[in-house]
This record gives sequence, structure tokens and C-alpha cells, in this order.
Amino acid sequence: MTERNARTRLLIFDLDGTLVDSKDDIVESVNLALRSAGLPAFPGERVAAEIGRGSEVLFRRLLGENTAVDWIEELSRRFRRNYERNLTRRTKVYPGIRETLEHYRYLPKVVVTNKNQVFADRLVDDLDLRPHFEAVFGQEAFPTRKPDPGPLREVCRRWNLPPAEAAMIGDSVFDLIAGKAAGLRTVGVLYGLGAEAELRRHRPDFTVRDAREIAALGFA
Repeated sequence: MTERNARTRLLIFDLDGTLVDSKDDIVESVNLALRSAGLPAFPGERVAAEIGRGSEVLFRRLLGENTAVDWIEELSRRFRRNYERNLTRRTKVYPGIRETLEHYRYLPKVVVTNKNQVFADRLVDDLDLRPHFEAVFGQEAFPTRKPDPGPLREVCRRWNLPPAEAAMIGDSVFDLIAGKAAGLRTVGVLYGLGAEAELRRHRPDFTVRDAREIAALGFA
């Protein structure tokens, strides 16, 4: 069997913007952190555009690369305190996700996210997604984070599968960059937080506008 027609035997999902719509709770927690530090809040779409690489990167992108490390760390701590209270206030599973996960019930599935492990675990548990996944890997699970391909390569190694037999499904360019660099098939989710034009520039193997379309890709 060649790489080109290899079966897909492992599905790796991003979390925010792919499995769950968490935008409002994250944006609110970010802006609460900023206001509590005497800084102005940012428009929701501006904050949402930076979701995906962890809170430290998010604040640095919002405030500028020259912002002091101590200040970024303090804002991240404030964000985490706020987010712990707001985690599932308005966050919900995207329509069609549960049906898609059930459709692929015979395939192993894992979550790889840049979200803090404690938040990733709580979301997956509180929204009753845990039964669908063999593992949930947060940002602390590996030495590097997406867009570095290391986490995806390590997941494939642990499941004893070549990367060509796995697929990375996500709404962010970081998911696509990591997936392609690791040698996985890539699915660009257009219903999530990522900008469609940016996702298409990274030429995913597949794109979907609705979570139900993931089932139609026929991975098996």
C-alpha cells in the first residue's frame, strides 16, 4: 500500500474552533484580564483571530512583541483565573460533531490542543465528549506545541502508525502547518475560528463547512 492510498486509521482533532465553539468564553476572559490590569479591551474578532497558540502568545500578539515577559505572564495568570470560572458558560459543541464522532466510532480518535491541559480535560468532560476519545493532549503534554509537528508525530508513534495513516482535523493554520510537516492528511475546518482565506492558502487535503461533512470524507 502506498502512502498516497494508505487507509486513515487515526483521527486527530483540534479542540477550540473544531470540536467546540468556545470563542465567547475565551474572548470575555481575555478582556476581563486586560481590564483588570488597567488596559483597554479588544474587539471580539481581534481576540478570536489570535486563539490557538496559548494565552501567552495571544497576549503578546495583542499587545506587541516588545511587551515585557513578566507582564505577559501576569495577564496569562489573570486570564486563566477568569477562564476557569467561564469555561463552559457559553461554550458548546458544534452542530454535527457528535454525529461525526459516532460515525467514526471504530477509529481511534485523540484531541491535540494548545489549550492548557486542565481546561482541555474539563471541556471534554463537561461537554460529554470524553467517551469518543482515547486521549486528550493539552499544551503541557509535549515539549512543543502546534504548529510544530512534534506533537502529531509523537501521537502517531504512540499509536504505532505511520503519519500517512492519520489525519489532522482543525480550524487553524497551525493545525494545517503541523499536520503537513508531520506527514498527515489535513482537514481544514471552515466553520471554526480560523480565517478561510488563510486556511486555503495552506492547501489542506480537504475542507469542510459543516462538521457533518467530516463523516462524508469516508476515513476508514
